[in-house]
Amino acid sequence: MLTSNEVKEQRFATSRFVHEGYDADQVDDFLDEVASTIATLHVANIMLARENQQLKESRGE
Repeated sequence: MLTSNEVKEQRFATSRFVHEGYDADQVDDFLDEVASTIATLHVANIMLARENQQLKESRGE
């Protein structure tokens, strides 16, 4: 499973032989946004799991 930190810390090698490529700043900005989204979803998942557990406990499951 990919974590937000793995996305944030991902680095790509550069090459002097490639004339066309991606703008490194745009890639970094996108990876930051992806990492933030993963972190947000992770927190939401934890909260929903806790809520689910509380509901089960309140129903005696």
